[in-house]
Amino acid sequence: MRLKPERIKLIINLTAVSIIILFALMLMTSGGSVIYMARLLFWGRSDTGDISKFAAKSIDNRMPVFHFAEDPTPALFKSINYTWQGEPLSSDFDTLMTDSGTTALIVIQDGSIRFERYYNGTNRATINTSFSVAKSFDSALVGIAINEGYIKSVDEAIINYLPELKGRGLDAVTIRHLLTMSTGIRYLSEENTFPFIWVSDDARTYYMPNLRDLALRVSPSVNPPGAKFHYNNYHPLLEGLILERATGVPVSFYIQEKLWKPLGMEYPATWSVDSKLDAFEKMESGINARSIDFAKFGQLMLENGFWEGTQLIPQSWVKESTAPGVSDQRPWISFEEFKENNGYYGYHWWGKTRPDRHYEYLAIGSYGQFIYVCPQNRIVIVRNGSRRGHVDDWPALLQAIEDQLVTGEE
Repeated sequence: MRLKPERIKLIINLTAVSIIILFALMLMTSGGSVIYMARLLFWGRSDTGDISKFAAKSIDNRMPVFHFAEDPTPALFKSINYTWQGEPLSSDFDTLMTDSGTTALIVIQDGSIRFERYYNGTNRATINTSFSVAKSFDSALVGIAINEGYIKSVDEAIINYLPELKGRGLDAVTIRHLLTMSTGIRYLSEENTFPFIWVSDDARTYYMPNLRDLALRVSPSVNPPGAKFHYNNYHPLLEGLILERATGVPVSFYIQEKLWKPLGMEYPATWSVDSKLDAFEKMESGINARSIDFAKFGQLMLENGFWEGTQLIPQSWVKESTAPGVSDQRPWISFEEFKENNGYYGYHWWGKTRPDRHYEYLAIGSYGQFIYVCPQNRIVIVRNGSRRGHVDDWPALLQAIEDQLVTGEE
């Protein structure tokens, strides 16, 4: 049956009106940003190609470049055990890395590269975006700023730097609460708002073109500061505001001078910003760098902040921010399964304890970005990728790689 032209026209008009009404509704409930809505509609979900979508600030390196010693042991990286959908599996090592979307895997022990390989058309010069691995850099920058006297203490109230928040139920929130994800600030994740993802704070904190303004519009929830762990992307944004106000320089410049140049990074990097106009670093996700340079940051943490004769991060801060907190009894209202599996959360570092009481800690980002540090065995592992692939638990897989290296057995 053929539709009459006037009926086709009516359907088109009704569809157009419906789209306009839907867009207007989304715009009103999203905070009124056309750029934000356009990003959601045209860019969709985040992915590893977002490096090219956002404007960015440069992070320069300087000579001389630091190079790790090399002591490759390829015989220990022929196969690997892991699980998928709860089933124990074993695979050829390179096959699993390729099939899981891995772009880089670097294993360092005692300061020497034991394994370095690139997959899926990448090489050492390939840029990887950090996603939430950036939060662990944020933590280090806060520790440096405290050591340099720009910030008085981790227990200082955030309203001392952000007076716009005074009198709004957040006066008791401290910098420690930001770092430990326990401010009690209201946060709606995507899973809480699906299918209306444009009202989720996951989307807002990722795509809004003015993140400073967004961060200063936070409000309290029913949970008081310190009561519960709740993963919240407003926390790193507020830390960014505090850092730039306290130091008087952009956060990308601060990391350049305090970490990138002193570490002898092999390549310059960038930090994605919310927009060209606002130019605020995406504190929750936006460091774009090479895997070998992410590994240097991991090695710096392993060395308790000491690098080539200089204490770049206070040793006490490294310990405080990464070790399990014996008195931390907070209930978790997000990522509960991580805590249930011997997990903990420090100052933007995830951690895992072992039965013998030693621990590893990790910087973790979406799609399987990891900087894994084991102090006891002096091992650093960096994994970057475009997806997590068919692997249930990457931290457990990285532990398996560590164990193979330590025991000398596949």
